[in-house]
Amino acid sequence: VQDIPERAHLYNGQTPQGFTMEIAIAAHAKASVDGIDNATDDVQLALRIGHRAVIVDGGPHNIKITHAPDLEIARLLLERKLGRSKVVRLTRPFSFDEREVLCTPDITRIAVRPLLGSICAADLRYYAGKRPADALRRKLPMALLHEGVGEVVFSPLPELRPGTRVVIVPNIKRCADPTCRACASEHIGENYCPSNAFLSSGEDGLMQSLLELDARNVVPVPDDVATDVAVMTEVASIGVGAIRRLEDLAGTACVVGAGPVGYATQVVAAELLGHEPVLVKHGDPMPAADIYFEAAGGVGAEAAIRDIISAARPGATIVLLGVSENEIPLNTRLVLEKGLRLVGCSRSAPIDHRVTLELMAHPHVAAKIKKLVISQRFQLSRVREAFDFALARSAWGKVLIDLTA
Repeated sequence: VQDIPERAHLYNGQTPQGFTMEIAIAAHAKASVDGIDNATDDVQLALRIGHRAVIVDGGPHNIKITHAPDLEIARLLLERKLGRSKVVRLTRPFSFDEREVLCTPDITRIAVRPLLGSICAADLRYYAGKRPADALRRKLPMALLHEGVGEVVFSPLPELRPGTRVVIVPNIKRCADPTCRACASEHIGENYCPSNAFLSSGEDGLMQSLLELDARNVVPVPDDVATDVAVMTEVASIGVGAIRRLEDLAGTACVVGAGPVGYATQVVAAELLGHEPVLVKHGDPMPAADIYFEAAGGVGAEAAIRDIISAARPGATIVLLGVSENEIPLNTRLVLEKGLRLVGCSRSAPIDHRVTLELMAHPHVAAKIKKLVISQRFQLSRVREAFDFALARSAWGKVLIDLTA
């Protein structure tokens, strides 16, 4: 050591450093032409071509990731920032348990704080013990809810800044097979791959204060789409996904079943097909049509499918959206004689969520979708009350849970 300079006149330089793309490209291009391959950093290259560098305040947590130990330091810093997550799980029918778990963040993923969730019929089947006993044994305990909106807490991506509202896509990709037809084909979709998972169906859903997701599982909500409209994205995206899988969109269409999925499918189909499908409610006569979206499900599925097959025009397409726990008999003779096409649709893909949010940005679509939501809202601390209320309701509409309270 020969000398120790006066530190009051020194700055501790940090990376990353900020540039416009044009300056960065020009600086590196000039360095390449001039044969410079030993520059200390990008600022040095920018100064060479006449640009001025200014100093901005940094911070001790703005570390540079160069070596493997840096990743561990970054993970620990993020863990300290995120702290603990509260998870509310269904442990057995009608019984919830709340736990705190230590966050162990992955700095390559998106940390999301769920804001608002919607109770789905599938959630109610778990809550009321209406799933097969082996399914309950395999999947519980589990945090419920897969329809919801959150806000970004941490993201390595500049387009997903902290505070950004996002719709959560509940398909969790587990498939590592590069030849998988479902995952590789946009026409089929990863939601049909048996290797993939789904939030609130064997994976903890949104009833937790922090959720780590891949970037493909979050879709930014446009500024002009309200949170209590965006929360219906997953429901409405089912219809969007069904229409995406159709090969022929010509002719008249019917939506059979006036529950939330049926109503939302009618709304999005009116935009994507160019005409509003007839909504067939329980007890209504079944009209002849070229495209049917069966959204009755449950105990009403058998009668709905029977009536559709009977009324369908030759060559019609029947899209099955409704979920039933029971096997349903099928009149294959009429299916064959009429040349009918049956298309099974389950859930939806990220692209369907993006299209749905684009549709919701139109005020007339948002106004229709908002009719799905009832005015009463529950806090997560009253989760049992929320589920009992939803289970007892005979009226139409979705029950929302404020996941921040």
